[in-house]
Amino acid sequence: MRAVAVTPKKPGSSRQVEIPMPTAASGMALMRVLEVGIDGTDTEINEGLYGEAPPGSDFLVIGHEALSVVEAVGEGVSGFIPGDLVVCAQCSRRMRL
Repeated sequence: MRAVAVTPKKPGSSRQVEIPMPTAASGMALMRVLEVGIDGTDTEINEGLYGEAPPGSDFLVIGHEALSVVEAVGEGVSGFIPGDLVVCAQCSRRMRL
């Protein structure tokens, strides 16, 4: 799966990276991003002003506002079904629903 990432604190480091495809774990939904916004926060992170990579990684995926379609739901998820359009503000690779 492709994503846009930066190396935190390194100005101008944005690039496309390949990351593993996530799964719809218990309590989570898997969403396929249709459109993503790169906003002022992402621009400032790419300028090296702030941001931290998750533990065990040397990069941070940017683009935290997205229009997506639900692909799958994990056990215990209610209110969403595959095919639903969702708008996610502050999406993360793993976010509990």
